[in-house]
Amino acid sequence: MPKYATIIILMKKFGLSKYEHLKKKKDISRLFTSGKYFFSGTLKIAAIPNNKNYTRISASVAKKNFKSAVKRNRIKRLIKEAYRLNKQLLNSEEKYDIMFIFISRKLPLFSQVNEDMKNCLEKISNFNKF
Repeated sequence: MPKYATIIILMKKFGLSKYEHLKKKKDISRLFTSGKYFFSGTLKIAAIPNNKNYTRISASVAKKNFKSAVKRNRIKRLIKEAYRLNKQLLNSEEKYDIMFIFISRKLPLFSQVNEDMKNCLEKISNFNKF
C-alpha cells in the first residue's frame, strides 16, 4: 500500500477505496477456513481480524439464487453502499477481513439491506466477546 493511501482512507470517512476491497484468493480462502460466521437477516458474514490498518470487505451473491448477473451486481452494490454508510459502527481499534454473503432468494430493498448491515457490524464489533 502506498504511503499516501492511509491519508486518503482517513480523509474519506464515508468512502470505500480500492484498498478496502478484499480480492486475493489467498486472503479469501483464509477467511473461509479460519473465520467466524454470523447471520443477520438476509446476510451471512464471515469475519476474521487482519493485521492491516484498514478493514477489507467483499460481497457475494450465489448464482444459484439469482441467474441474472444484473441482479447479482445490484445486490452487491446495495451491500457495499450499506457498508460504506455504516462502517463507522465497527470497532475502531480492530480491523477485519469481512465477506458478506447474500442468502435470500428475493431481490431486497436498500432499507432491508441497511438494517441487516447495521446488525452485522454490531456483531462484528463484539467479535472478541464470542
